[in-house]
Amino acid sequence: MDFKGKRVIVIGMARAGMSAIELLMKEGADVVGVDVKEEGMLEGADWLRERGVKVVGGGYSEEMLDGVDMVVKSPGVEMTDNLVSEALKRGIMVIDELELAYNNLKTDEVIAVTGTNGKSTTVSLIGHILNVAGFKAFTAGNIGDPLSAHADEEAQFAVVEVSTFQLEAIERFKPRIGILLNITPDHLIRHKEMENYIDLKFRLFDNQMRDEYAILNMDDAIVWDRKGRVKSQVLPFTRGLLEGDGAWVDDGFIKVSIYSKPVEIIDTEEISLKGPHNLENCLASALACFIAGADVEKIAEGIKTFRGLPHRMEYVCSINNISFYNDSKATNPASMEMALRSFEGDIVLIAGGIDKGVDFSHLRGLVSEKVRVMVLLGEAREKMAKAFNSTTKLVFSESMEEAVEKAFEESQGSGVVLLSPGCASFDMFTDFEDRGERFKRAVRLLNRSYGGS
Repeated sequence: MDFKGKRVIVIGMARAGMSAIELLMKEGADVVGVDVKEEGMLEGADWLRERGVKVVGGGYSEEMLDGVDMVVKSPGVEMTDNLVSEALKRGIMVIDELELAYNNLKTDEVIAVTGTNGKSTTVSLIGHILNVAGFKAFTAGNIGDPLSAHADEEAQFAVVEVSTFQLEAIERFKPRIGILLNITPDHLIRHKEMENYIDLKFRLFDNQMRDEYAILNMDDAIVWDRKGRVKSQVLPFTRGLLEGDGAWVDDGFIKVSIYSKPVEIIDTEEISLKGPHNLENCLASALACFIAGADVEKIAEGIKTFRGLPHRMEYVCSINNISFYNDSKATNPASMEMALRSFEGDIVLIAGGIDKGVDFSHLRGLVSEKVRVMVLLGEAREKMAKAFNSTTKLVFSESMEEAVEKAFEESQGSGVVLLSPGCASFDMFTDFEDRGERFKRAVRLLNRSYGGS
């Protein structure tokens, strides 16, 4: 896309929007940045004005679209936004920041990962393996830095985390290797219907050609039953056995194959990441890196040396034989389920937050089996208490610090205290990272009071 001299509105001036504006400035566009936040709350607004960018805070009107060639939206801006809707009515192209960045990348080797859970871990693991293997690769997208922040970077691979919010407004974006990890109910307040959410996940593959790759979770029925939608080469991964090309587990070893040439990658006992969901992340990552040309030995080394991300099944410490784990990134029931299945049982679970319009009742059997006590906090605690009534002991808490203290008391000197909320964090915390840090801080204070360091 040629943006020189084009008039472009960027809606949303948080991290992705600011990155998009900077890229458009470099491309010679006439940029207007708009946001519903008041101008005094927009970081970088003065810096942009000094460089000729018009900044409008406190909302926006349809008249702003007069003479506009394109609208770029931040992922947090919905397609039902008034300015987006009006732009589409006028025939003005609306794209996401992801699409803008893709059209300006210096590499064609894009590996993209989507799914309800596990995206950030898988993207980070793939990036780590490729760098261990001697390639220059960067990670971007929903994981941290927006993709547009890397548009000028010289690299062999761009490894991108992609959300449904970003896939709503793509035109040409496509990965050479696309990965769909899983699909479970999430973000239904925004997407309304489950089928809408599923359709958006599969948009990752819409622009692929037949000689490109779609790596799909064979163990996820929602994903695998819809593999016929994909036009590129479909390669499955599974925690079970597999005949043909893909990735699988055989006699305790991860194996991968393309072109009917299976190779053994790593003993699953050597994987440091905990839980069945992380085994799936390793299977998908190993297969993607094998397709990308990484040596088998380097793939194994990368998996062995990867230590995971904060707030995802993160071990904090042990106090009096009780192990504390921070899984604050578990913002939906499916990720909570994976966390619970990572332990034998004897769990005191800290859960709750903002309800995202999903059902918890299908976890009753698992909670009854694994959870000794559930400590509930946040806006969703009454809903969760109703869902898990009679399955386990329920305790209410008003703060994270109180939740940690009560969980420690209820553990009775053994087992695991697990923060795996199953809900969003915005009722009490800035984001899941803030929630996880508060949990770790409370655990460390508790540890010090018992003589720990």
